[in-house]
Amino acid sequence: KIDAYRGGGEINPAFDVARILWLSELARSAQWLDQGAVRAYSQEGVARLRASYRDWASFADALVEGRQRWYLEIAGQPSMPADQHADAAASRQAAQPLWASTPW
Repeated sequence: KIDAYRGGGEINPAFDVARILWLSELARSAQWLDQGAVRAYSQEGVARLRASYRDWASFADALVEGRQRWYLEIAGQPSMPADQHADAAASRQAAQPLWASTPW
């Protein structure tokens, strides 16, 4: 399933790469992938994100947009649930200090 989100993807690069990294870590935990495969997915994902977005903020905006689109287009719901929206806002706020110390 991971390979379905590579290249063209499903939603947008931010959402697709986040999903690839999440799935690869889950697969590693289940011992379906080795650490080398996870690293390869991560390196490919970072390159794709850097080519698609100019900074952490634009990536974060696209990730929220991707989550909203997923709820509408894939889950068939009219919008992302309010609690999910609140979680996304809280995560973005918590991540901002890291953005300043981590080069894009």
